[in-house]
Amino acid sequence: MRFLLACLLTAITVPVVASDLRIDNAYARASIPGQNTSAAFATLHNDSRQELRLQSLQSDAAGRVELHRHEQLDGMMRMRKVDNFSLPAGASVDLKAQGMHLMLLDLAAPLVAGQTIRIELCFGQQCSSHDFAVTGIADEPQTPAHSHHHH
Repeated sequence: MRFLLACLLTAITVPVVASDLRIDNAYARASIPGQNTSAAFATLHNDSRQELRLQSLQSDAAGRVELHRHEQLDGMMRMRKVDNFSLPAGASVDLKAQGMHLMLLDLAAPLVAGQTIRIELCFGQQCSSHDFAVTGIADEPQTPAHSHHHH
């Protein structure tokens, strides 16, 4: 059923060239001992002249990758999954702590500082993989992290 839905959604979207999406400052947090989750952050740039609609996320490092955001509800900050996300033409968005970010769920193995994981982002029919340098568990990267774009 998921496959059918993914095919249907892909069929009704405008094709996107992988080079239209640029990612800077990509990093992930090292996992906390005993926890099976982590988070990843970056700046996404839509260099195209059309809106990019996120279709899926995946990584060999995690069983699931989801887009989440923090929001204020009833006076408390809560994290919520983002089901639909579009990046307008020419726009950028920061995936950051206490804002919108990628959640890595059901980690295949603990993430440790110094390793690199790959996360695949699919916009329409085009998917592109990006390297995320794993840093310590601080809110910001401890060293400059660079993303590599692969087609």
